[in-house]
Amino acid sequence: MNRHGRHSAAAPPPPLNAMAPGKRMLSTQMPTIVFKGDKPWLVTGTPGGSTIPTTVVQIIVNAIDYGLNVDEATHRPRIYQGTTASLRVEPGFNPDTVAALKAKGHRITSDETMGSAQSIMITDSLFLGGADPRRPGAKAIEP
Repeated sequence: MNRHGRHSAAAPPPPLNAMAPGKRMLSTQMPTIVFKGDKPWLVTGTPGGSTIPTTVVQIIVNAIDYGLNVDEATHRPRIYQGTTASLRVEPGFNPDTVAALKAKGHRITSDETMGSAQSIMITDSLFLGGADPRRPGAKAIEP
């Protein structure tokens, strides 16, 4: 910046996703930490644009409500409804649930992948990793 508070011609423009007053982020970003009591228990996040919030919520529901470990919670098939009239479901989603939704008048479309969540569940003194198989190269490894 020059002495007048303006960017000089030689300075590169700020990145597109740089924070600025009145500006919205280009993508939803919601790295999430779930606490059990006063200690972190589950840490998760995913790319995926508009499917990010539902992917994160489904991982949390799978872990808390269904008692799945972090790997199981990450691998479960997902469902999403955005601004279109149809519900998007991944392959392997419960066929009885899909049939019940269709019977209620929902239009169902198939989606190969929603997100690519990477998660950590902390139990006692262990950090358990869950790598989403939806994208190539995702792995959870021992330290």
